Amino acid sequence: LKSVTFNENQKTFKGGSTFYNCTSLETLDLTYFTTLGSSMFTGCTALTSVTLNDNLTSIGASMFQGCTSLSGFTFPAKTTSVGSSAFKGCALTEITIPEGVTSIGASAFENCASLMSVTFPSTLTTIGNNAFANTALTKVTIPAKVSSIGQKAFANCSSLTSVKVDAANTTYFDEDNGVYSNTGKLMFVAGGMEGSFTVRMGATVSPYAFEGAKVENVTIPAGINAIGEHAFYGATSLKTVSIPVTVRTIGMYAFANCTAMETFDMPDSINTVNPYAFEGDTALTTVKMSNSVTAIMNYTFKDCTALTSVTLPKNLKAINGSAFLNCSALTSLVLPATLTELGTYPDIPKLDTNMYPLGHVFEGCTSLTSIVIPADINVVYQYTFAGWTSAQTIYFECTESGFSGQDNWNADCEATIVFGYKPDAE
Repeated sequence: LKSVTFNENQKTFKGGSTFYNCTSLETLDLTYFTTLGSSMFTGCTALTSVTLNDNLTSIGASMFQGCTSLSGFTFPAKTTSVGSSAFKGCALTEITIPEGVTSIGASAFENCASLMSVTFPSTLTTIGNNAFANTALTKVTIPAKVSSIGQKAFANCSSLTSVKVDAANTTYFDEDNGVYSNTGKLMFVAGGMEGSFTVRMGATVSPYAFEGAKVENVTIPAGINAIGEHAFYGATSLKTVSIPVTVRTIGMYAFANCTAMETFDMPDSINTVNPYAFEGDTALTTVKMSNSVTAIMNYTFKDCTALTSVTLPKNLKAINGSAFLNCSALTSLVLPATLTELGTYPDIPKLDTNMYPLGHVFEGCTSLTSIVIPADINVVYQYTFAGWTSAQTIYFECTESGFSGQDNWNADCEATIVFGYKPDAE
């Protein structure tokens, strides 16, 4: 199916997914239709040309998603909304969204990797989550009437070097290529901006604010008390972050996949480091944790393959499951005597135990010569020491009779295991 001819008396075509994955369909003339259904042309990978009726008011959800040959598109003059994922993954290079459009849905242009330019109408009020994520945009100007910008709206736009907000906008403003809300939140920064960035005094760092950004050094001013989840996720050029003593919380995935960051020194004000906080930081070698932290949550340092040393908090009580999974370069780790839980579930709201399995704490930590497990740890869960070799030793201060190893606690472990170890005896 390469082309379709429609009857001029047809005005409405509401059938969803009608031409789904018609991979040979090349052109479409839909000038007779004033209403079209969602997902109608999803996956039409050969589609290069579309003509629409000027009275069509809505580009439906996923209408052209995955049309990877569609490099140009002219919006009908009376369009008022662009649906979620409407052009996700298309080959568009530039778009002009007409006056009258008030909303751009979630992921509407996400993964349009060739999209370098977008012109917004003055009527626009809403930009949805991920709307332009992973595009090649070089500059963006947010119109005056925009009152809602969704999370990750411009995430991973590595060519974006300029972001501005119309001076008449009362909800957002720009400063140094960062966009802030009038409530004091840093919403996002220009992803292609290099060098250093200082967060505005009194602002908070929203989730995803720096996701995928090229910035190398970030200074967070005093007064901020939390770093949002995914705040710096995938910021692969990030080397240093200056964190003030007012920060209390590091969010989930906050610094995950920051592959250029080599060291991290937490101020003692931080009392909560959420799961996955540093996952995949493959250049990270040393970490000094805050002495106010009482639990290292699941996957905190997972796949930090260059990590050699972590200074643990003095009053640490729990190390949750998979906290140091695959930290294959770790050579030294001293567990404090205050530790009472190893490989447990994290203490977080609405816990999904499928996401946070027990055990696996030191799985793949093959460079540790030995480790001493404090006296109050007498329960160990599955695969805690998986991958350990005969050259390694695990010392338990508890006695073997008082120990309760759960199923597979020492599976795939060839290390020497010693119970009743007394550190002071050496």
